[in-house]
Amino acid sequence: MAPNKKCSWSPRKMKQAVKAIQDGAKLRKTATLYNIPVMTLSDYVKKAGNSRSIIFNKMGRKPVFTAQQEAEIKDHILLLSKLFYGLTPNSLKRAVFEYAERNKIKNPFNKDAREAGKDWLYGFLKRNPEVSVRRPEATSINRILAFNSQEIKLYFDNLKQIMIKHKFPPHRIFNVDETGINSVHRPDKILAAKGLKQVGAATSWERGKNITICCCISATGQYIPPMIIYPRQRMPASLERGGPNGSIYKCSKSGWMNEELFLDWIKHFKEHTRSTLENEVLLILDNHSSHISLNIYQYCRENGIHMVTLPPHTSHRTQPLDLTVFGPLKSALHKECQTYMNTNNYEKLTPVDLIPLFTKAYLKIANAEKAVNGFKTAGIWPFDSNIFEQLTEEGNDEPSHEAISPEEAIHLASEVGELISPEDEVNLESEIPYEPVFPDKAVIHPDNQQPSTSGMNNARQIVENIEEEIIQTSFEAISPLPDQKKRQEKGQGKRKQHSIVLTSSPMKTFLEDKENKRIVKKENKPKKQNICKKNKKDSKKTLQKKTKKETKNFSTSSSEDEFYDEGQSGVNELCVICHEFGKDKELWYRCVSCGKWAHALCSGANSADNYVCLICE
Repeated sequence: MAPNKKCSWSPRKMKQAVKAIQDGAKLRKTATLYNIPVMTLSDYVKKAGNSRSIIFNKMGRKPVFTAQQEAEIKDHILLLSKLFYGLTPNSLKRAVFEYAERNKIKNPFNKDAREAGKDWLYGFLKRNPEVSVRRPEATSINRILAFNSQEIKLYFDNLKQIMIKHKFPPHRIFNVDETGINSVHRPDKILAAKGLKQVGAATSWERGKNITICCCISATGQYIPPMIIYPRQRMPASLERGGPNGSIYKCSKSGWMNEELFLDWIKHFKEHTRSTLENEVLLILDNHSSHISLNIYQYCRENGIHMVTLPPHTSHRTQPLDLTVFGPLKSALHKECQTYMNTNNYEKLTPVDLIPLFTKAYLKIANAEKAVNGFKTAGIWPFDSNIFEQLTEEGNDEPSHEAISPEEAIHLASEVGELISPEDEVNLESEIPYEPVFPDKAVIHPDNQQPSTSGMNNARQIVENIEEEIIQTSFEAISPLPDQKKRQEKGQGKRKQHSIVLTSSPMKTFLEDKENKRIVKKENKPKKQNICKKNKKDSKKTLQKKTKKETKNFSTSSSEDEFYDEGQSGVNELCVICHEFGKDKELWYRCVSCGKWAHALCSGANSADNYVCLICE
């Protein structure tokens, strides 16, 4: 089949060919010379007539909506996307069908499905290149409401004030934040048979454990060695290796940062930045509760560390680490985990193996360019408080409605034939005197020669009637904007947090009161009562039964002493994970493979049934 050669000629060639025929050239010879179909050239010659100007019409069927109507649809789509409530392609097709039906616009849309077709959608996207189909990032309601001009202005005011006061150079401005890594990686795309509905990829666990990584960068590209926090109560020596050079290793019961660990990180930060009262640094961080305590405040004040917090729920736009570092870091880590799984068939990825893989990913992406771009995008350095100037008072752009002038009203009314011709004005005024008919100008009464102001009101009324006839229903009425006030009212009862300078003098009083309340609460906490001997025996029997039930599948003995460390001999073995005896009356699990023992808290297992230690996995 021959390729489609429709409209293969250019407007310039058509214009030259038409002029040549008007000057006396033959039609067929000219068509052959310029490679234009004979009938097409003949049609354009007839359209041009005696005139030398040629109107080139677009080929194909005319669009369903006018250019003005499509502009309205386009603007509404872009506005909804800014408000985090963008239209999906299917919802747009349904809304467009309703828009055409309500306004009685002739259309070829599917009446049964009540939506526009794919051809219309593709044509609309082609005619409006400003709109494209994108995959949005999930954004919580808290982030949407918190990212507003008031909070951003307060944050930049705090930042500007402290930077002017202390004159921090860029190599003394830092940003710190925590992120989590997991032993269950996200598999990359693979090649598989076409048409399969489900394609699987091997991962280590159903649900992995979270390991917290605390990273810090400067505005000139310096990287502070990270802190690695394991979800444990003890820290074995086997886990204190494999990280980037200079890293520190800690553990917490939850695996997340707390006040004690953040104080340890601040000391680690001070060693690498060598901050003093004469050589101060600025640290920008989020306002998590673990970053705020009296001990942290006092240590920072004594060592020249100034801390400014970001507005709550805005780190996705204001934190350099979130903007340019953590995303590439997670992607690089997933690739390293995928490589590990491919080269070590059926071997599970443990925390001991995960940290070296994290180090490989960290060293690949930890370059100065990412850090510098993060501070620049956030408006921190170079300092730019207008980086988010598109925000309005409520954090979103509202559509504006311009008033119509009287001249535009007359032009609009005359286009649809609503106004009466000037020749009929005298006849109508003679039949109904003193009644203004024409909205374009005020009517002069013959008695008092004073202008009447009702003419302008009538003009506006006629324009409103005309608009109702031209476009009876706006696209916004079919696809309404989200109710911003209703969403904000939901969070009014909660205590609001703001950007603050953590190391400022007023914070000392607040932190001292907070610490005193904590001490009083701890002192007033009721102490546990001593259990009587009878209840103690009963609880011991219950515990013994429970222990026997949990260990019956692998234990050769049912005595209670085999499962608990009495502080002296106990099981006569060290824990295979932490290499310690443990505390009094602590539960132990025995590996069904090697027969060695491990503390229940160190094992990470939910029960003793078929427990396999990390060495045998």
